[in-house]
Amino acid sequence: MTASYAKYISGINNGLADSSSPAGNPATLQWTYTGPAINPSATGALLTTDVAIQQVFNWFNAAGGTKLTPSSSSVPGISVKIPHSLNSPHVREFAGGVSNQLTSRSTIRADVVYRSYHDFYSQRIDQSTGTVIDQFGNLSDLAIVENTDALTRRYAGMTLSANRRFGARASVGGNYTLSRLWGNFDGENSNSGPLFADLFQYPEYRNASWYLPDGDLSSDQRHRASLWFNYSVPRVDGLALSLIEEMASGLPYGALGLVDARAFVNVPAYATPQGASTENYYYTARNAFRTAATYRTDLAVNYSHGITSGARKVEVFGQMQVLNLLNQFQLCGCGADVFTNGGAVVQTRIGSSVLNPTNTASLAKFNPLTTTPVPGTNWNYGANFGTALNRLAYTSPRTLRLSFGVRF
Repeated sequence: MTASYAKYISGINNGLADSSSPAGNPATLQWTYTGPAINPSATGALLTTDVAIQQVFNWFNAAGGTKLTPSSSSVPGISVKIPHSLNSPHVREFAGGVSNQLTSRSTIRADVVYRSYHDFYSQRIDQSTGTVIDQFGNLSDLAIVENTDALTRRYAGMTLSANRRFGARASVGGNYTLSRLWGNFDGENSNSGPLFADLFQYPEYRNASWYLPDGDLSSDQRHRASLWFNYSVPRVDGLALSLIEEMASGLPYGALGLVDARAFVNVPAYATPQGASTENYYYTARNAFRTAATYRTDLAVNYSHGITSGARKVEVFGQMQVLNLLNQFQLCGCGADVFTNGGAVVQTRIGSSVLNPTNTASLAKFNPLTTTPVPGTNWNYGANFGTALNRLAYTSPRTLRLSFGVRF
């Protein structure tokens, strides 16, 4: 029996200080050409490309060149600041397990784990943070980067596993995991690691109950199981068969649309009220729907044969894989190309568009701070909601893969 406690520290988010971050990007300056018209008519004599470009630069230099006030500009490092030191987001894990050898050829094991996440990165914009002006006169709301524990992300899981050998040639095994991932903030992804929370931006315009509601998070996969069988074929030395059955429940998603609260709130302290013309709104629970459960059977046939020549040993080998042997299909968002095994669920392969007053004029506007929207009146599901957007929305079809080679 084992038990443990651990605290895992994540790496700093790439978005904090690398070349793609607000402080690491170069400034972007744009000028609008207001000089003489260039090739105004397709029927007249047309200037060549090099002459047209030279005319633009002649106007630009005559108007003042880089001293000319840009028509639009973006200067990084102005509107985002880190006033204090930051803690790296981390997770506290409690884990324990027990195992038992039932016989000389069979074992069983149970493990449990609980994780709680802390020190999320947050960009806060409120009436206390104020505004800033860059050298070109652009007014922006100042965002303060800091840590917060006001958001939640929790994971609890239990895994049962067992295996048994039958003689020297055959073995069977399996595992089953029951787990839950819940909270109101996903907090990370596979590309950048920790994410910024924006719940504390423009708090007068949003409520956590519909902007970041509690529920099962996007990576929550409640049930997952694998069963496998390995067999070494007698009288054919080096030939082995493997069969594996994968089963998994779907991932959650909700009707996430947009809303505009600016007509119902007036806070003159902000340069950009609400931060944009729209903001996110969960019209259903964040886990109201799930992708389909998946079932897939894979077969592998492996063969290897050693050849000894003097002091050198050479091995020839080959493998045949048949993925999704029974050609089963589910609307799981877990398809893949022939170069990968599939099984990774990507929910964006399944439609989740929502009709709301910001994109559909026939739907009535509502105050998100005081009113619960009514389906059919204030919002509705998009035409593609819950349907496949491409072939990868379905389980990958039966796929045959062959590989062979020589090992020295």
